[in-house]
Amino acid sequence: MQGIELLEGDVWGHRKDLDEYFTVDDTTIDEIRSLAASGASMDEVANQIQKKARLGPELIKYIARTKITA
Repeated sequence: MQGIELLEGDVWGHRKDLDEYFTVDDTTIDEIRSLAASGASMDEVANQIQKKARLGPELIKYIARTKITA
């Protein structure tokens, strides 16, 4: 699949997963914010955070785009 974008919020459908939601720690968000503010590229931010937190690089980039630069 191509062109899939992660959207924040609820998605209603016929299927409900057991683990629908999870939270990203505030400390992780702060680390993403700090790295982004220091001028690091999205890939650098993703690489650094992925080493510390169990998050995928695309999710980290999404957080950086929507929560930090917004």
